[in-house]
Amino acid sequence: MANKGKTIMDITEIIRRWQSGQSIRAIKRETGYDRETIGKYISLAESKGLTRERKHTTEEIRELFSTELGVSSCRSEKTDILVQHVEEFKKLVTDKNNPLKAKSAFEVLSERHEFSSLVSYTTFKRFAKTHVSQKTQSQPAALKSQLAVKYK
Repeated sequence: MANKGKTIMDITEIIRRWQSGQSIRAIKRETGYDRETIGKYISLAESKGLTRERKHTTEEIRELFSTELGVSSCRSEKTDILVQHVEEFKKLVTDKNNPLKAKSAFEVLSERHEFSSLVSYTTFKRFAKTHVSQKTQSQPAALKSQLAVKYK
């Protein structure tokens, strides 16, 4: 990859492969990045305290490298809007009496907080998948999965 600027994602991939035990040559074979470039980012990672033994999260790697690369690690404005309503979203989709699907929860939240002109449903759905760790099921889906287990 001749003289191509590396993004945070590129660097994260290099560091993750290094932490999983791949050699510089193996990383080069898999990614196509130059060995010197890979070595440079591994050296930089080690100078910032990263080790092969401790697996670091993508966020930690991004935070460490964002200042070095002059890339902002700040969340987007849309994410900042949605973060304020995560708990409310969880309550809507996990309500025992009337759980809502993500689309309905988005409509309720955007009506309550008037952010539908700022945040699209696609952005909301992507946010929900990455920031809401608890997977939810609607009542029919939960009932169906319980019946499948019961009658195996």
